[in-house]
Amino acid sequence: MKKVLFCILSIITVLSVSSCASVPGEHAPAIKSAREGHYEKSLEYIENKKDKIYGKKSEVLYYLDSGLLQHYNADWRDSIENLTAAEQKIYDLYTKSISAEVASYILNDNVRDYSGEDYEDIYLNVFNSLNYFYDDRIEDAVVETNRAINKIKALSNKYQQELLKAREAAKLEKEEIKSIAFHDSALAEYLRMLYCRAIGDYDGAATNQRMIKDAFMTQKKLYNFALPETIEEELSIPKGKARLNVLTFSGISPVKSEVIIRDYGLANFSFALALPELIKSEYPFTKIVVRVEDSKTGKTIVQSLQLLESLENVAEETFTLHKDVIYAKAIARSVTKAVASNVGMSVGDELVRSDDAGLVLAGALLQLFSIGGNITQQVSEHADMRISRYFPARASVAGITLDPGLYDLQIDYYGAGDEVIYSDWRENVSIKAGDLNLIESVCLGR
Repeated sequence: MKKVLFCILSIITVLSVSSCASVPGEHAPAIKSAREGHYEKSLEYIENKKDKIYGKKSEVLYYLDSGLLQHYNADWRDSIENLTAAEQKIYDLYTKSISAEVASYILNDNVRDYSGEDYEDIYLNVFNSLNYFYDDRIEDAVVETNRAINKIKALSNKYQQELLKAREAAKLEKEEIKSIAFHDSALAEYLRMLYCRAIGDYDGAATNQRMIKDAFMTQKKLYNFALPETIEEELSIPKGKARLNVLTFSGISPVKSEVIIRDYGLANFSFALALPELIKSEYPFTKIVVRVEDSKTGKTIVQSLQLLESLENVAEETFTLHKDVIYAKAIARSVTKAVASNVGMSVGDELVRSDDAGLVLAGALLQLFSIGGNITQQVSEHADMRISRYFPARASVAGITLDPGLYDLQIDYYGAGDEVIYSDWRENVSIKAGDLNLIESVCLGR
């Protein structure tokens, strides 16, 4: 009997501890360095702390975080390797093991390998396309934008079966599965337009230009801002002139916050649901301005960048279907645990009234197990707080037609009170006719 009691207490302890897998506070030093533009320092930190802040069940996050920081640090090939590894791991986990799926219905989603949020899976291809472009592999860059666009098209059907199964397990009423408002990315279409223009595929580029406009017209919830004026000019560059395209990534992507819903239940069952919510990070910039100065003449052109894509809006929207699955599974877990606990307590009550000492002890142990199960349900129910920390919040663009030549560029990020928070300087930039003169600038925040 002592062994039985020890096993019961051990199970309760394991169930309680198993949920405490994430350590978001450990990311703080790396995030601070990244906000300050010290990407190499961030990379060094997460590499040294890899086992502690990621572990075996968060390999996707490690690959994503490393790949993004390497991209910002201009380590194109290392970034390609890690972002490609993240994509492959996400794909492998999509065909998840039965044991992990069953465990997530008993405990919580932290027992499963993190398989990435949908926006992470989509935008890793966008950043990989830029990696390939800078590595002089523009055909591969086009392929990456195609992959991103195709993933978006498949989103609406991705969660249907999983959501139906989770609702059935939770005994929830059947209802029509909602669709999401995201069916195309202006950013992916924009980059593909530039790549196609660079390789002389003007028909393809014209199609992408139309799709950018369509994204703004048909996805008002996500593109609740004006279409950048320079989009119309991208395929009408005068002969002998050069086109400078400036792309900035600013701010930092949403994080997850845990929301606890207590005393939710049916009949005599008590529930404690722990659900993740996406919370947008504070966006510190009021405007981004590029100044382009001719190195010979000193003539200067100033242009404000215009918002092309809110990655944080897309993150929130694509999370809605996943959140419905998480909610249904949380209810299913709570119902299962509450029913088992109540039944065990009821049977235990009957046994302790017996004249048989063995049955009394068994009843007491069953009561203990039931109480432990109820406590475990309260303790072990934790939301999965894992999410990549280094995607930007917004992508903005500018396009300027120039004479070919050398130029000095200054990209200023303004905060409240018209204060320049950060300036990105580029000297003696060669702008060539017929080339894709793409300048990317990143400021996650200060």
